[in-house]
Amino acid sequence: WTIDRLQRLGISRYFQSEIKECIDYVYRYWTEEGICWTRNSRVHDIDDTAMGFRLLRLHGHEVSADVFRHFEKGGEFFCFAGQSTQAVTGMYNLYRASQLLFPGEKMLEDAKMFSSKYLREKQANNELLDKWIIAKDL
Repeated sequence: WTIDRLQRLGISRYFQSEIKECIDYVYRYWTEEGICWTRNSRVHDIDDTAMGFRLLRLHGHEVSADVFRHFEKGGEFFCFAGQSTQAVTGMYNLYRASQLLFPGEKMLEDAKMFSSKYLREKQANNELLDKWIIAKDL
């Protein structure tokens, strides 16, 4: 999350060694099921997985889009397996991750369609703000 904020603020170039350490850490704990919010947890979530996926791909790591199949059921994506509702931040990060798709990555195509529709609906209902990531100024 820190890397994302540094990039969004336009100051990441001043923290390249720290960013590399963080990316290496994420890659070390990356699994076929994604990543957890803490290394001691066994609960994978789409929010952290999507952020990790996007940052790993942006920094040259080969990670499979199939990781998102664990968060998809019946064409809908959820933050946790078995969950019946979505969170704005999770869908926003899924949308951003889906922008890094390669041709033929159906899972990311589906993720992009679903998350885009979800975010547009939230925006139309003025329900897009989220305390974690979607803030007025960032």
